[in-house]
Amino acid sequence: MAAPGLPGQGEIVPCDTAIQQMEEERDIRNGSDTHKTKPAGKDNRFLPLCFPEKLWEMLESDQFRSIWWSEGGKCVAINKDLFEVEVLGRGVCQRVFNTKHIRSVIRQLNLYGFTKVQRDFQRSASLPEFLSEEAAVSAHSQILYYYNPSFNRAHPWLLGTCKRRAALKQRGLCAAGLDERPLQKPRCMQ
Repeated sequence: MAAPGLPGQGEIVPCDTAIQQMEEERDIRNGSDTHKTKPAGKDNRFLPLCFPEKLWEMLESDQFRSIWWSEGGKCVAINKDLFEVEVLGRGVCQRVFNTKHIRSVIRQLNLYGFTKVQRDFQRSASLPEFLSEEAAVSAHSQILYYYNPSFNRAHPWLLGTCKRRAALKQRGLCAAGLDERPLQKPRCMQ
């Protein structure tokens, strides 16, 4: 037998009563024809989109500070640390991608034909200027730049041509004739 006076040990506390009443009201409303409930995550606008569409929506949204257009809309810039917190650290219902790891997002970028762009910084000859530039470049190294010719802000109609490539392992197996089952196209390629 539970010790008397401890909440949750055989007694009904006011909080439990309130929750029970809310659940009963919800059950009554769900039974009526006028009330329709949305399963968790259904209001997430990113849920039905494929990877390039999600990326585009994020870039065009004011909601994200960790990802933006660069090079006049020809490149995607990602602040790695901020992206991990702001995008990948979201709860299940608000999640943009089905991962919590930046390396998985980078893998998707590569599979969709994005290439990493190395920033070319001019260096100064004087030591004090060089050291200050080096500090700026070090802080800038957390920003990743990616380019895809089919992913351009000025040409949104090209987004439809941004297709996922087969993974290297799958291509190797198919080339060797070892994989006899047909490859299924992802939703974005159909």
